[in-house]
Amino acid sequence: MNYRSHNDFLPGGQFPVLHFNAARRGYYQLIQRFPQSPLVPYAYLAFGELFVHESQTDPSKLALAEQALLKVLSYPDKTPARRAALDRLAQVFHAMGDATKAASVEDQIAREFPSRK
Repeated sequence: MNYRSHNDFLPGGQFPVLHFNAARRGYYQLIQRFPQSPLVPYAYLAFGELFVHESQTDPSKLALAEQALLKVLSYPDKTPARRAALDRLAQVFHAMGDATKAASVEDQIAREFPSRK
């Protein structure tokens, strides 16, 4: 696989995931083969997005989405992946019925990204 830039891994149609298993395999290969790559947080973000999508038919996948999104947050840089992971994590916590955690993440977003409206 050719990993050109972080845009290859952003959600929202920028990387059309037509075959979830192939995408999952590619993200896993990136993480395993190039663990120091700056693209790894985007791979975890993509995993989170895949699990959120799968949670529409299997709510237990929300826990996996949470784990993947928290992994993005384990990286110190304030990349677009971090912001997207925080936004999605708040949504995941709302979907899980945990308004307290969702509010905490929303507060974190406001602190880390004060220009957010």
